[in-house]
Amino acid sequence: MLNSTRRDKSLADHLNRALWDLTLIQVRPALLAEYKAKRRAAGGAAKTINDELTLLGHAYKLATKEWEWVTDNPVQRITKEKVRNQMERWATRLVQTGVDLYMVQKLGRRKTITMGMRYARHSPESLRPGAEALGRVVRWDEKGHDRKQPGRCGAFLSRQEQSDGG
Repeated sequence: MLNSTRRDKSLADHLNRALWDLTLIQVRPALLAEYKAKRRAAGGAAKTINDELTLLGHAYKLATKEWEWVTDNPVQRITKEKVRNQMERWATRLVQTGVDLYMVQKLGRRKTITMGMRYARHSPESLRPGAEALGRVVRWDEKGHDRKQPGRCGAFLSRQEQSDGG
């Protein structure tokens, strides 16, 4: 059996234990909020609970739009659980301490730097050393233009001008 099929079956099993005796119309947002609270108290992870609700929401979407069994999708009216993303926190801490994105990509086993960037977040304070280094390399006038190239902003140089040294 495929992993996603096995996962969906596991999610459905949790939902079935809690909602099996109810009809589609009897499932209300308050009941789903109670379900979330019980799952959290039983040790269910926020992502797992959200995945269960997503699966239930998909079933309601079919029941409302395609099969016309009900007119309301109660899953749409409840909020998802807050998921703590450990990978995002890990990558952010590395980047904020000065580790370059290429290294974050490789350590996180991401295929591209773009994927590494997706998980790494900078705080304004962590950008200060880069801004200070830029200030030492390029001298800007009061209008934000490079003093070496009067009237030109470095961000707007063509690729040819950049490779020629501006």
